Amino acid sequence: MRNLAGCLFDTNLLLMIADSITNSAHILQKPFAADCIQASAIQLDNLQTNMIQNNSIENNIIQTHIEPIAAVQPDIPRTTNVQIENNFELIASAIQTSGFIILPGAIQGKLYRSLLRLKQIIPAHEFHAAGIGQGEQQNINQQIRGDEIYWLNDNHIHSRRWFIWCESLRVYLSRRLLLGLTRFESQLAFYSAGAFYKKHRDSFRGNNNRLLTVVTYLNEDWQADDGGELVLYPKTQPPIYVPPQSGTIAIFLSEEMLHEVRPTYQSRYSVTCWFRTDSAVL
Repeated sequence: MRNLAGCLFDTNLLLMIADSITNSAHILQKPFAADCIQASAIQLDNLQTNMIQNNSIENNIIQTHIEPIAAVQPDIPRTTNVQIENNFELIASAIQTSGFIILPGAIQGKLYRSLLRLKQIIPAHEFHAAGIGQGEQQNINQQIRGDEIYWLNDNHIHSRRWFIWCESLRVYLSRRLLLGLTRFESQLAFYSAGAFYKKHRDSFRGNNNRLLTVVTYLNEDWQADDGGELVLYPKTQPPIYVPPQSGTIAIFLSEEMLHEVRPTYQSRYSVTCWFRTDSAVL
């Protein structure tokens, strides 16, 4: 075991991960093991600072629990059930080759618990009905979209870990895929029973704004008959149904991926981050 950019590097762990990832070979174009490292909880708190200062943001932060998971769909890019705090190369490779990736149960540990706590403490009256359209043309139409949203910032103690994770991912993907990502925005979304969001894309082509969508779900004990699936419509594959189960993360190209949220029969929460290529509005 040796030290690498302030994190512990375990060669035995990498061999285990390499064997596990082999079963999902269509995700990657090159071996994944060389990019995996292990970090303690204390090191994770300093993740963004250490990675940027050491120019080593490409090193992935994972924990050691590894076991196979069932595929959501046969053709979905996926990984093993690893407690992923930072698995950026896997994400980058899937976005580059497929335009999307689904990671069931990927957001866990302190990161997931902080988001769960955030969901619990924000008062209902601080959410507002989500609109459709852009700028002055934005309007409320619950025949198309029925969720309520709360815009997040990093001033809240329970959102800071999420913002560190998103910022680290932004920097890595921008460098790795030459995307020119300049910033991100994030919101908490709540779907009450019966709410849905019809087919749409997250960005208007050519407007140079949202480029990449990152969604994670905060729904404990979600059952198949609770509905509320995210449905992706890749151009070259059948529709992909993603249950909004706790810790699942979905990442896709905002301009390219047509998607929808099916009607939910239980209260449904998600946190979304959009990576952008424009400047912040002052």
